[in-house]
Amino acid sequence: MYKYFTIFSLLIVMVSALKAQEEAPLFTYDKNPVYRSEFDHVYKKNNQNESELYTAKSVEDYLDLYINFKLKVKEAEEEGLNETPAFKDELKRYRDQLAPSYLNDREITEDLMKEAYNRMKEERRVSHLLLMCSPDAPEEDTLRLFDEINLIRREITSGGKTFRKAATTYSEDPSAKENNGDLGYITVFQTIYPFEDVAYSTPVGEVSQPLRTQYGYHLLKVEDTREAKGKVNAAHILLKIPKFADDAQKKAIKDKIYALQDSLKAGANFEELALRYSEDKTSARNGGSLGWFGVGKMTGKFEDIAFGLEKTGEVSEPFKTKYGWHIVKLIERKEIGKYKQMKTEIQKKVQKDSRSESAKSVFIERLKKEFNFQQDSLGFEDFTEKLDILELQRGRWAMSGALRDSLSAPIAFLNNKTLYQRDFGTFIEKNQNRKEVKESRLSSAKINWLFNAFAEEELIKTEKGLLEEKYPEFKQLLQEYRDGILLFELTKQKVWDKATEDSIGLQNFYEGNMQNYLYEPRINAKIFHCPDEKTYNKLAKQLTKRESKRKAGKKTPGLNMLMLKINPDPNAITYEEGTFTKGENDIIDSVDWKEGVSRQIPNGGITFVLIEDLIEPTPKPLDQCKGFVISDYQTALEKEWVSELRAKYPVEVNRRVLNTIIKK
Repeated sequence: MYKYFTIFSLLIVMVSALKAQEEAPLFTYDKNPVYRSEFDHVYKKNNQNESELYTAKSVEDYLDLYINFKLKVKEAEEEGLNETPAFKDELKRYRDQLAPSYLNDREITEDLMKEAYNRMKEERRVSHLLLMCSPDAPEEDTLRLFDEINLIRREITSGGKTFRKAATTYSEDPSAKENNGDLGYITVFQTIYPFEDVAYSTPVGEVSQPLRTQYGYHLLKVEDTREAKGKVNAAHILLKIPKFADDAQKKAIKDKIYALQDSLKAGANFEELALRYSEDKTSARNGGSLGWFGVGKMTGKFEDIAFGLEKTGEVSEPFKTKYGWHIVKLIERKEIGKYKQMKTEIQKKVQKDSRSESAKSVFIERLKKEFNFQQDSLGFEDFTEKLDILELQRGRWAMSGALRDSLSAPIAFLNNKTLYQRDFGTFIEKNQNRKEVKESRLSSAKINWLFNAFAEEELIKTEKGLLEEKYPEFKQLLQEYRDGILLFELTKQKVWDKATEDSIGLQNFYEGNMQNYLYEPRINAKIFHCPDEKTYNKLAKQLTKRESKRKAGKKTPGLNMLMLKINPDPNAITYEEGTFTKGENDIIDSVDWKEGVSRQIPNGGITFVLIEDLIEPTPKPLDQCKGFVISDYQTALEKEWVSELRAKYPVEVNRRVLNTIIKK
C-alpha cells in the first residue's frame, strides 16, 4: 500500500513541477513577464526550417531577437506612440480588415469550402428550363407557376416530351431557343449556389424537382459528368464570318484561315499572325492571348479543341464556331491543385458567392440566440403606422423633428441594450435606396427587409466588439500588428531616419570605418591588338623598354610614334586604355595581374595587355558608397539603441524554463 502511495505522490510532484514550469515566465523585462506559451507561438510561426526547429542555437538566437522586440515596444509605449491618432487609426483599419473572417459561422464556411473543392474536381453537363417569377410576385402568380412547372416535369418524366423539346417549347430563358436548354458543362462558382447545388445533387440522367430562385422556377436535367479539366491559358486567331456572307465570301475566309495554318507549319510566329490578322481585336493586341479560362467560359467546341491540346505551344487545326474560323494555341495548362494549396483562393470565392448567405444566415440566427435578440412587436407596429409608405417607395423618407421626437419607444432588445424606434429610423434613412429595398414591390416586404438588415447590423456590431474576448487567435493577431506598428514607428525615428538625416553623424561614422569601404584592387592598363605575331614581338619588346624608362623617371617616346615606327599603317595596331577592376573586361580578367606585358591572346590577330600600375585598394569617397555606409550606420545605431534599452529595462531569463523548450 505504501509503495503505491509513494508512486502516486511522485506523479503529483511531477505534474506540479510541469505546471510550475508552464506558469513561470520564460523571461521578464522591467519586471514584465513573458511566458513560454507566448514565445513558443511566435517562435514556431517565424521559424519554418524543420531541421533547425528547437535546436539550442535556434531557440536562443530567436529569444535574443524577441527580447529586443519586446524592449522596443515597451519604449514606444513609454514615449506615448500608442496614444497618437495616427496609430489608433491604423490599428482600427487593420481590425476592421481582420474582423470579417471571424464574423461568420466558421464551421459552415469550412464545410462550404470543402464542398466547393470537391465539386471543382467534377464538371457536369446540365440542361435547363425556366419559368420566370420575381421574388416578390403575388402569391396567386407564385402558386400558378409552381403548378405549371410541376405539370411540365410530369410531362417530361412520363415520356410525353424530351427535356430538350420541353425547354424549347416552355422555357423563358432566352438562350433556350438557341441551345434547346443545353448549358454544356458547368463547374463550381459558375452559377448561383442553389442552381449549382441542384446540378451536383441530381443523379445523371434524371430531372430535378422544381427549384425556386430569384429568377423564377427551374427544372434541371443532368446529362453527363466528367473529371474536371482544370484551366488552360490559350491564344487564338479568329476570322469572322459576316452575318450575310455568301458562299464565295465564306470560301475566301476558309481559304485564308488554312493559309495562315500553312504559314504556322512553315515556322511563322503565332503571336505576330494574331496581331496582324485576328479579328478578335481585344486578344489580337496581346498576340491572341485569351488568358486563363475553365469550362463554361467559351463555346463548347472551342473548349473541346482548347482542352484537347496536350503540349505547350501546340496549335490546333482550323475549326469553325458561330463566331467564325479559329486556330488555337495552347500556352499553358493548370490542373486542380490540392485543397491546402487552393484553400485561400476558394475561401475568397466562397465569401463573394451566394453560398456565403447560408453560412451568414446560420451565423445571424446563432447571434440572435446568444445575445437574446427580441423584437418589440408593439414598438414595431407603432413605427410602421407612423412610417410614410409613399415617401419610402420614392426613397425619400426622412425623420422630421416632430416625428423623430415621437419615435422614442423600444423596437428591439439585445442583451442589456435597448434599440429604439429612432435607431431604426436612422438606419432606414441611410439604407432605403438599397437594391434589395428597391426591388421589393410590397411595402411590407421593404419594411421587413430593412428591419432584418437593421437587426443584423446591430448583432454584428455587438459581436465585433467581443472578438478579442471570444477568439484568442484574433486577439493575438491584433496584438502582433499593434506591436509591429509601434516597432516600425520607433525604429524609423531612432534608426532609419537618423541614419539618413544626420549628415554629421554619418560623416563621422564613415571616417571611423573608411577601411570597410575600399575600392576593389585595380590596374592601369592598355589593351593592344596587333595583326600578327611578328608585330606583337616587336611592339612587346619596345613597350618593355619604354616601361623601364618610365619607371626610372626618364623621358619616353610617344606611344603613337612608337606604333607607327613598327607598322606605318595607322590602323594596323589599335589599343584602349583605362583603369580596370575584376569583372569589367573579359580580356583583363584573362591575364595575370602583374606589371609588364602579358601573354599573347589569339583574337583574329594577337591581343595582349600592358599593365602599367597595380593600384592598391583605397577608401572610396562617401558619395560612391553612401548606401552601404547608411546601412552599416543603421546597424550601429540599432546596436547602440538596444544596449541602452537593455540597461534601461533589465532582462532576466529563466534558464530552467528555456531548457524545456530546447529539444535538440
